[in-house]
Amino acid sequence: MISATVRGCLFGRMQARKLITAEVLFDSIMSEAVPFLVRRKYLRLLFETYVKVLPEDNLHIDYNTPMFHDLMFYIVLEDLR
Repeated sequence: MISATVRGCLFGRMQARKLITAEVLFDSIMSEAVPFLVRRKYLRLLFETYVKVLPEDNLHIDYNTPMFHDLMFYIVLEDLR
């Protein structure tokens, strides 16, 4: 529900960043204890809140961080196999 709220809305995006940090989302996505469907929703929230760049937003995740590479390898590539 939060990811739908922040889609294309700078105010909603800033409020979502106050509610949940990128590190918490990364940890939840990488956790085996979290069900796959929940991890998928968290990945969508991470994308909408931190990764997707809006013209008026200057704060987003650096794609060259080890956390982001691990996330893409662990979740996305494994899911595609």
